[in-house]
Amino acid sequence: MSVEPEVCDRPKILVIDNESRICDSLKVLLEGQGYTVSTASGGKEGMESLSGGSFALVITDVVMPDTDGLAIMDYVKDKSPHTLVIVITEHVSVQSAVDSLRKGAFDYLTKPFDPEELAAIVKRATEQVCLKARLNVAEEALRRSEERYRVLVENSLVGIYIRQGDRIRYANNTFEKIFGYTREELLKCDFWSLVHPEDREMVRDMGIRRLKGKTLPYQYEARGIRKDGKTIWVSRRNVCIDHEGNPAILGNIVDITELKQIEEHLVRSEKLRAMGEMASGIAHDFNNVLSAIIGNTELLLSAVGDNKLRKRLNGIETAARDASHTVKRLQDFTRIRKDDTDFERIDIHRLVDDVISITRPRWKDQYQGKGIAIDLIKDFRKVPPVAGHPFEVREVLTNLIFNALDAMPEGGRLGVGTRHVFEGTDSDEAKDGFVEIYFSDTGFGMSERIKKKIFDPFFTTKGVNSSGLGLSVSYGIITRHGGSILVETKEGEGTRFIVRLPVSYAVKERAEEMTEVRKDTGKARILVIEDDSMVIELLDEILTSDGHDVTCAQGGMEGVQRFKDEQFDMVFTDLGMPEMTGWDVARSVKDKNSQIPVALITGWGEEFDQSRLKDAGVDLIVAKPFTVDRILRLVDEAMDI
Repeated sequence: MSVEPEVCDRPKILVIDNESRICDSLKVLLEGQGYTVSTASGGKEGMESLSGGSFALVITDVVMPDTDGLAIMDYVKDKSPHTLVIVITEHVSVQSAVDSLRKGAFDYLTKPFDPEELAAIVKRATEQVCLKARLNVAEEALRRSEERYRVLVENSLVGIYIRQGDRIRYANNTFEKIFGYTREELLKCDFWSLVHPEDREMVRDMGIRRLKGKTLPYQYEARGIRKDGKTIWVSRRNVCIDHEGNPAILGNIVDITELKQIEEHLVRSEKLRAMGEMASGIAHDFNNVLSAIIGNTELLLSAVGDNKLRKRLNGIETAARDASHTVKRLQDFTRIRKDDTDFERIDIHRLVDDVISITRPRWKDQYQGKGIAIDLIKDFRKVPPVAGHPFEVREVLTNLIFNALDAMPEGGRLGVGTRHVFEGTDSDEAKDGFVEIYFSDTGFGMSERIKKKIFDPFFTTKGVNSSGLGLSVSYGIITRHGGSILVETKEGEGTRFIVRLPVSYAVKERAEEMTEVRKDTGKARILVIEDDSMVIELLDEILTSDGHDVTCAQGGMEGVQRFKDEQFDMVFTDLGMPEMTGWDVARSVKDKNSQIPVALITGWGEEFDQSRLKDAGVDLIVAKPFTVDRILRLVDEAMDI
């Protein structure tokens, strides 16, 4: 069964989902945009509809009682290979997403989905179906007229070529664009120079078997090499033809490099998510310990006058704060920001110049002292501002420079540049697009195997001298900023890292903050609920020393009971407690007295959804490890509520 060109006038769509409300809402949405929509309440009913009609697109759930979406995809591929499939499900996993894409799904969405996003994907899918339908008509016409054949093929969106042996006899415009050669260059070049060395044997074997009439897959994937040396992924489909009296291969290719990158991104994101979950638990325990170390050190510093002893205590405090930054880096593996309200405008050129200055002792002073020359080549072009956290972006850029230097132990050229890109091209005038910052070196370069792993947590090529966290953390930071990190490398020739950040004029430059003087809020009756004895003792000491009346409870159950039996002005509660969480404690406090402020203490950072905090009755939040000043100012804030 094929999709006829007439379907493009009002594309037919089949929606398969066992939830009637999903079917009904999609029918209303898509019919309002000019599509003809049929619905099926399950997999079997959907297959019956497919056997009796021609559809441009199928939208199906993955998990249904009678059959799953993957089986429907197999059925569509068998009965109607020209029909595209969009998969929607609320049971999301990276494996199911990759399985769907490998089985040929056009795209993959999770419930609940954005109607506008779905509409955009449906539009692209139906447009592609229409293009394929028209291409089928064109291919039929090719057999009738050589002239019509040439016109249609030259304007095809698919790369088309004819090969005899090692020589290319014909290539259309799209084929030229995919590989970056002119028509004349292609007709003179060796065909195998366009195929990745590791895939040449496979592609050669497929061609020989095709010429011998063997049964082969409808299409297959292989890597190609562009004129500029870049590796790309292409989907190939070949047939045997007679060309000027001799057997030849007529091939169709589609550039699927972006699809491959999406698959790799999905797998990488799942790895980072798993590492983030593990790191979150570790960080919580470490933050409890660090809170006790930092807090008690601050208390000792306020009471000790001996300079030698104070120097020792300052060293302990500095080491503990450095450790807290390391814990934060672990937490940053997969954390997605809830909003960007704390972003500020970043002048990229100023930031890059800062990074160059910060790293100068390494790439200039240290290397010159060893008789090694590093030539810095700057290429700054006009770029608009971006939004983000300067500290985090600076950390990423510094790490990339250090990586470039590590790749050039004998010296070389360090390239640093910027440009504004819009729709893949340079642009000085556009108000959106991306700002690219690149760092290039003339060092070792990387193999394809190494390149695929560089953003994996704990992967390193530097042995015991590296933790393997630098690039994975950098990847997480730039992703949270709405950007991406691209890598171009060739073994033995060097590497180029490109950081892409979205243009933003929406945020203002951060004003200088004024140091606030604490107000005298008077003595308060404070209930501290915490399951870690070190943290309890620390909070008791901090608050008591400031003149407050403190009652401590070892865990949520005891704390709620004390709140019911006694009178308090404020409650501090830990979030992660075994018997009763901080969320439950906050709700219980507010149920008894909604006027009492509740401060949530957490070892998982401060990034919580504001609506969740409000619903749970949490007024204030403080992350471990905290300082003495932070706790005392939190009391001041609570007393003003």
